[in-house]
Amino acid sequence: ELSNLRAAFRWAADSGDIDTAATSAGKVAYLAAYYHSFEPAGWCVELLDVPDLDEHPLLRWLYMGASQRGFLDRPDEAVRYSETGLALPTDRFEDVAHEMERVSLGIAMMFAGDPGGWLTIAREISMSPNDDLALGPISVVWMLPMLGEFDEAANLAANMLQRANATGGPFSISYAHAAYGRAFAKANPEQALEALRTAIQIAHESRNRMFEAVFKRELAGLEATDGNVQVALDSLDYVIDAFHQLGDTANLAPTLGYLVLLLHRLDRHVEAATLYGAIRQHPASAMVAELGHTEVELRKTLRPGLYDECVATGADKNTREIVSYARTEIEAALNALPDAE
Repeated sequence: ELSNLRAAFRWAADSGDIDTAATSAGKVAYLAAYYHSFEPAGWCVELLDVPDLDEHPLLRWLYMGASQRGFLDRPDEAVRYSETGLALPTDRFEDVAHEMERVSLGIAMMFAGDPGGWLTIAREISMSPNDDLALGPISVVWMLPMLGEFDEAANLAANMLQRANATGGPFSISYAHAAYGRAFAKANPEQALEALRTAIQIAHESRNRMFEAVFKRELAGLEATDGNVQVALDSLDYVIDAFHQLGDTANLAPTLGYLVLLLHRLDRHVEAATLYGAIRQHPASAMVAELGHTEVELRKTLRPGLYDECVATGADKNTREIVSYARTEIEAALNALPDAE
């Protein structure tokens, strides 16, 4: 499918058929990102550089599509694209469906280190008559636990799930089950695990590769504290490799953050501090609420000077090196588990 779209876009762009090129790029980029393909977002960026495009009716779609580049470690750029598109007058440009513009802005803000900003936008979307996919209420419940507000998330969860199920769409339903799982991670871990497993199954069956990987990360975080540590390590290994192979560095950073938490719990403090050094400057690390507390604990646990040495070692590693290091340490941790063969 992507190869056909690529051919259509390339032919249209090279022949000057901007209408066809804009349709091929702008109306595909959002969904393509969730299939873990960011190439259409690049097409949107390419078209935004075309002279005299500032009056094209699909300009808002192109800015929204370009904002999906935030998954490729350009969150500030993604915020700028989203805000520019949203500032365009609605009477001159075609509306973007399903509140995808504001959703894209909120996600970009989260990756840029402002999860509270995404929560504020999600609350606003919840009140919109155009939120026919229920992305507003789902995102509110998804974001609240990230900010430590588990009680509010749990209180909203049942109604949120009902609204999501009413859409009939696997995109919303899988997202809602994952949000439900996050909401009950503290109060009812068993129920939370079941909800996350359901979310993963729906995402897998609907071929939503990004959701499947993200929800496996969330499942791993819960398994690490209230389930099976071996499953948690195996899941993190899979997800780290998937995000790295697909170039999704924005989601890679918080996934490595979950591994920092787990390695610290397993008394592998040097390894945890090294990984922390690699991600602490990444704005998306703000998505892991417990990371700040773990950093304090690592400072207390490691002898004077060793913590700083580990952090510096991690900071010097590039993405490929830190992924290799993380997966090596996961294997070592698995081999050290009491029931390892």
